[in-house]
Amino acid sequence: MATRRPSASRQGTYTNTLSSRTLFEFGYSAYNSRWGGPQGPGNPTQDLIQVREQGGAIPGLCYRSISTLCGAGFATSTGWISANTWHANISYVTGAHNIKFGYNGLYDYDNQDSNYANAQAMVYQFNNGTPNQFWELSGQFKSQWRTRYDAFFAQDSWTSGRLTLQGAVRYEHAWSYYPEESIGGTRFIPFSVIPEAKGANFNDILPRGGLAYDLFGNGKTSVKANFGKYVQPAQNAGIYTGAAPTSGIVTAATRSWTDSNKNFRVDCNLTAPGASNQTASGGDVCGALSNNNFGTLTPGFTYSPQILNGLRPWDYQFGVALQQQVTPRISAEIQWNKRWFYGYYVSRNQSLDPTADWNTYSVTAPVDSRLPGGGGYAITGLHDVVPGKFGQANFQIQGAGNYGDDYSYWSGFDFTVAARASHGLSFQGGTSTGQTVQDLCSVSNQLPDALLAPQAIAIGVSTPGFTAIGAGQAGMAPGQYCHLQSGYLTQFRGLSSYQVPKVDVEISATYQSKPGAVLAGNYNIPAATIAQTLGRAPSGGVANVTVNVITPGSLNGDRVNELDLRFSKIVRFRGTRTKISLDMYNALNANPVLSYNQTYSPTSTTWLTPTSVLAARVMKIGASFDF
Repeated sequence: MATRRPSASRQGTYTNTLSSRTLFEFGYSAYNSRWGGPQGPGNPTQDLIQVREQGGAIPGLCYRSISTLCGAGFATSTGWISANTWHANISYVTGAHNIKFGYNGLYDYDNQDSNYANAQAMVYQFNNGTPNQFWELSGQFKSQWRTRYDAFFAQDSWTSGRLTLQGAVRYEHAWSYYPEESIGGTRFIPFSVIPEAKGANFNDILPRGGLAYDLFGNGKTSVKANFGKYVQPAQNAGIYTGAAPTSGIVTAATRSWTDSNKNFRVDCNLTAPGASNQTASGGDVCGALSNNNFGTLTPGFTYSPQILNGLRPWDYQFGVALQQQVTPRISAEIQWNKRWFYGYYVSRNQSLDPTADWNTYSVTAPVDSRLPGGGGYAITGLHDVVPGKFGQANFQIQGAGNYGDDYSYWSGFDFTVAARASHGLSFQGGTSTGQTVQDLCSVSNQLPDALLAPQAIAIGVSTPGFTAIGAGQAGMAPGQYCHLQSGYLTQFRGLSSYQVPKVDVEISATYQSKPGAVLAGNYNIPAATIAQTLGRAPSGGVANVTVNVITPGSLNGDRVNELDLRFSKIVRFRGTRTKISLDMYNALNANPVLSYNQTYSPTSTTWLTPTSVLAARVMKIGASFDF
């Protein structure tokens, strides 16, 4: 893999006026970049095993070494990408029509060495300093992804009297493939070469249209409407890379761990996927592998032909708007929009019977004044795989619609006021209010182990691309919150500038206010508590099961309000023009919380303590010279 080539960006365009009514355009651009690299030779952290803290004051804190689980910036991967796009189109303009035909193309090229790990290929998990689980990692592997699309389109804008109609249709062929790759040669997985493979192959026809109508014929009031179908972009992400052979290979698996000899080192037999009890010889107790495919080249998941050859995530958009001129320089617009999302993917574990291989249980949220209604409510519909089937995995990514009706949509209103410059003052601002609704319950009821995402990447512990609506991995509570409704959330935004007369000074301000982060209460419930309603210990010998005791979308953190200012002065001297600017980001030095400690415990005071806040006020001085 070539990683020594320099990063570069290139582009070029060509235009030719073929006639007074016809214009030809062609363009090409390319962006090449390399990044990352392994740790340098002799780095002592390469021999240390990373620790991930489950509880404590900073849940998720990772220390001692690197791994892909917690991430370490460029230390966890290195690669080379080349993104190439090109287009060619012809425009034909008449008095009433504006017609355009064209072609767009893309070729994304991506080589990566990924999943760097320490020399032990392991990560430990502690809960308040006590070991309870560890990961086994595959270590470094190579991935090569190639994505391509060709798209042809035709569009027209036609004006007749007070009515303007716009219409377009686009045909797009998108596909991906994967050159020969390699994986292994590490502690837990043998070295192997994987032959070239094909990926997604989509053909889509996308209609779009709109209209604008001068309601009273005086140019002051207009009604507008638009609709369109849009698909997941063709790029080196989502299904285009998720279907690669190295994406399907299980690159990480967990085991529960009781550090019986208190030496903070795993002393178990790790050569077999089953549980291990070495206490008789002074060792530890370790559970079975969470995925028996780990350490082999058997894919942890595959994609169904239905998906690879046609089921591309898409959405429909529809909007209507009313725009009114208030004064010659001020206009107002109110717009309603709705988006319907389709093409969800679901992972189906074909090793498990959706009914016979799962036990249902519930838990009770602690009585706590910090929880909605003071706590004490039941959380039902949780599932745990039967012990005899723990670790068995044969996932296939399929269409969620095969298992029930699922729906997801966003709808909301936008209100905008715009004032063009008058006496040096201009302004644009407004509000946006909307909500998201998603219901996957009919799918979750049929597949307790389901993981689902609109833009499939992978499943399980290999890649965090799926949102859990069912099981997932050891220690995670399945079956929670298959119906989600965010409630109507409102954003405010504004942009204004003022040109001070005679002194060539411009003052501008930008303001935004948006809802705070969605809050969660991820409660690590001890296995003994789970057993009270499950009737047995959770499978896999896990020490605890994580349950979110807050319905997603029911609680939000602080609103995030930010004001940015700019002061500019123009200085003219002997034919030159100098603009000196002072920028102030977060001018009021506000400190709303951006992220929170989401690990809940009824006895801990660290839940919802801030983990990051809006960056403090920053001032920047700049200058530009024109001569």
